[in-house]
Formats: sequence, C-alpha cells, structure tokens
Amino acid sequence: MTSRRQKLSQKISVKNWDVEREARVLGDPKLVSKAIIDCLKENDLEGLQDVLVGFLRHLPNKTEFAKRAKLSRQALYDLQNRRKKFNPTADTLGAILKAAAA
Repeated sequence: MTSRRQKLSQKISVKNWDVEREARVLGDPKLVSKAIIDCLKENDLEGLQDVLVGFLRHLPNKTEFAKRAKLSRQALYDLQNRRKKFNPTADTLGAILKAAAA
C-alpha cells in the first residue's frame, strides 16, 4: 500500500515528470503553491526543494520575479543550488508564494 507521502511525492516530484507535464504544472502558480503547501504539511523538505527548483528554473525572467518577491536574485539562485544547504526561511517561502500568486 502506498503511503500519502509517497503519493504526494510521486505527484510533485519533478524527477519523474515528462517535459510537457512539467511545463504545464510549473507554469501554473496555483498548482505550484498547492504543492509547496502540501510539502510543508507533510514535512517533505526534499519534495519542497524539487518543486521550488523546478518552478524557479521554469521562470522566464528570474530578475522580474525576484523584484516582485522582494528577494535578491542571489537568494533565488541559492535555493536552486543543490550543493548548498536547503533551508529557506518562512519569510522567503511566503515571498515566493505571494509573488507566484501575483
């Protein structure tokens, strides 16, 4: 039997998506916001990182998004860097969710 966490991870993990589905989902800020919130509820930090990295990489203009989120571009790039420790603050996540919804 598949646990809820595994089902959720399968739904939002960008590793298993085909390109067309990834573009459709990551291009929809509401779906991305829901996936982020679901990851937070499930305490799934790896899934959260997958969703954020996929969303940020999908953005056509990171500079404009960083301005809307009132974050530095470097902060966005640091979130995407798999070599750095992934530990975004609640303020950073809130700013990303708010800018994605705008």
